[in-house]
Amino acid sequence: MITQNQIHLYKKYHGDVDFFARSASAKEKAIISDNQWSEIDQLLQDLLIASRGLASDDFKRTLQRRLDLLCDSPETVEILKAMSKAP
Repeated sequence: MITQNQIHLYKKYHGDVDFFARSASAKEKAIISDNQWSEIDQLLQDLLIASRGLASDDFKRTLQRRLDLLCDSPETVEILKAMSKAP
């Protein structure tokens, strides 16, 4: 599950998994796996596609189901949605 703590780390390292791998503490590395980092990347990319009107209704429905399955709370989903709209 994607948590707000994981998103905080993702933002702290500017979404750069290499920067995270080189610079994060052992405690931080225990909070988020490479797979979870990739899931956040993919969700943000898909949210951006949907927010720009480039996605079909089916894509948007599938994306919402993925968000609901992968995120630990509605608040986490909203944080990801807000991040995808940031400049």
